[in-house]
Amino acid sequence: MEYATSPCIFLMALYNLSGLGAGLVTKSITQGGNMSKEIRVAGQAGKGHPWNVFVLPRVSGEAKKLFSDVQYAHVVDQVRELARTEDPTHPTTVSVDRIEDFHELRDKGGVLGKLNIRVFFGLDKAEGAIVLLGVIKKKNDGPTPQVDKIRMRRRWRNYRNGDYSNKQR
Repeated sequence: MEYATSPCIFLMALYNLSGLGAGLVTKSITQGGNMSKEIRVAGQAGKGHPWNVFVLPRVSGEAKKLFSDVQYAHVVDQVRELARTEDPTHPTTVSVDRIEDFHELRDKGGVLGKLNIRVFFGLDKAEGAIVLLGVIKKKNDGPTPQVDKIRMRRRWRNYRNGDYSNKQR
C-alpha cells in the first residue's frame, strides 16, 4: 500500500518549526475508521486564508527527507502564499503550473540552494481546500518526471474517489 499507517502533519510541523503555529487549526479526518487514509487539515479558511489546506498521508515524510529545517519552513511559507490567494492556480507571489487536473508549485534557489523542488496539489473547490499530494526534488531542469506525475495523478484520483475523507464523520 502506498500510504503510511501513521500519517504525519506536514504543515503543522512546518508552522511550529517556524514559530507560526498560533491560530493554526489541525484536525484529523478519517474514513471508516481507517487511520491509513487519514487526512490532516493544516490551515483553516477564514483565518486570513480563503483556502483550507488538506495534507494527504506521506507528504510529511517526503518533505522531511528532502529539506533542512530552514528549507522546510520556506516550503510552508510557499504553501501559505497559495492559501492566501483567491485563485491558487494563478498566484502572483509563487510559481505554479498546471499538470493535467492538478498543479505543481515550483521553487528553486535562495534558501533551497541548488534544490529544484515541486509541491503538487489539487483544488477541491467544493471543500474550499488545497489538497497537498506530494513533494519531489527534480534532478534536472526539464519537465517533471513521468513517474512523479503518475504517482501524483494516482493520489489525486484516490482523493477524488473518496479513498480519503474530507468530511468529518
